Amino acid sequence: MLLCTALGLVRLHLTRLATLKELLLSPPHPHPPTKNCDFEQQKPLACAWALGAAYLAWEANPDLSNASIQRVFRPLKDQMTCALCQDALVTVRATLERSRAHTKLARGDPKYIRHVGSK
Repeated sequence: MLLCTALGLVRLHLTRLATLKELLLSPPHPHPPTKNCDFEQQKPLACAWALGAAYLAWEANPDLSNASIQRVFRPLKDQMTCALCQDALVTVRATLERSRAHTKLARGDPKYIRHVGSK
């Protein structure tokens, strides 16, 4: 029984790490160009996301907190002047935090993972 519990915990940790790395691959989506922010001005957001994501993927551990994720990405938001870019960053970061918190092993078959709320 204890071995089963330990293996389940190890699987959960590995699943959380894999989920984090998978979610970090999804940068904020660019918004349609506006008079104050076009695609060229949105490129630094994608670059900054990639750097932050690489850092988190390298430093990742199963108990990585949402506060750690926020510490990496909050300075990016503070440096952006475009409200649409800021919203895109906040949305992706919130999705990342929420999805990680809800990642669990699928019941009955430990080979598969599911995200709470998905089918």
